[in-house]
Amino acid sequence: GFNGSIYRVAGTFTAYIKGGVVANIMDYGNSAYTLAGYTHLQECTRNLVFDGFRGTTTYYHLDIGNTAENVKASNGLDNLSFINGSSVNFTNHAVHMRSKIGSYVYFDSTSSLQEGSKGIAGSFVANDTYLSTPLNLRAFGAEEKYVWANHLWSSVYEITLTSSLGALTPIIIEAAVGQSVFLPNDWVHEIVTDDNGQEMGFYGWSYGGVFYHAGDRIETPENGFTAEAVWVPAVFVDPTFEGISIGSSTAPYTNPGDAYLALETVWASYPDASGGIVHLMQDTTWDVMAEGGVFTWTSNASGKYQPNLQAASKPVEFHGETDATVLKLWDSQETKTAF
Repeated sequence: GFNGSIYRVAGTFTAYIKGGVVANIMDYGNSAYTLAGYTHLQECTRNLVFDGFRGTTTYYHLDIGNTAENVKASNGLDNLSFINGSSVNFTNHAVHMRSKIGSYVYFDSTSSLQEGSKGIAGSFVANDTYLSTPLNLRAFGAEEKYVWANHLWSSVYEITLTSSLGALTPIIIEAAVGQSVFLPNDWVHEIVTDDNGQEMGFYGWSYGGVFYHAGDRIETPENGFTAEAVWVPAVFVDPTFEGISIGSSTAPYTNPGDAYLALETVWASYPDASGGIVHLMQDTTWDVMAEGGVFTWTSNASGKYQPNLQAASKPVEFHGETDATVLKLWDSQETKTAF
């Protein structure tokens, strides 16, 4: 902290305790609050790690009280870990944690609090007392992690996101019961091949018989859950390709309109596909005013035209090779001005 009314402590401070005699641990600078006040420490992340420490220490906690907004402010730790055979006995006060999204308490499978130790508490939240009953009687042999989940401390469960196609490493997300989790879009640029040799692109997730788009939220149930990637046929576009185009990654179309129409043929062999993907291998310009293309036009009173993409029989997504790949829509006709 800083003894004043202007400066704040930001960043992260991590203390490791590995051995020796640790008589006292204090989570504040002095009893006058000037070094521990909410306005000084609210932007500071404080971590305490017991790494192989076995012994007793006296823990002192300071309640700051109300902030200027009359909100109880926690002076507790952000994260607390016990690793590598730590066995700790806290006396005097329980270790107080900040009730802050992302805060955690972690025990590896070799570490524990000693019987009779003070516990681990949250700060200034109704019904937020000890993280688990009884943590101070916890036995060795089980890895445990607790996170702050909006209104209570909860055990952490794993959300596993897998794929039946390709050699992709499963995505693991840790979340607490009731915590709302975004389903990621990490595989949006991935292309896999099914047993028929058809190239497939990432379309979303399936869990419990329900389809979810990337970016949708799922509330974490007890014990977590596993979701499976949904893959749909992909047709490729590379405007620089020279040769006979069939829509594959090795013989792509040069025009997005041709790829868009080709999906209808692919879907005839994949009637259960949820949709399709036009995969742009490079930056691509699409003439939306080309005669005989896949756009129709409607005009307004001023004589300007709005191009409308003809509807496909299933949803179509346009994916780039990377996040930087650009699809540019171009108006080629001087006699028809797009708006």
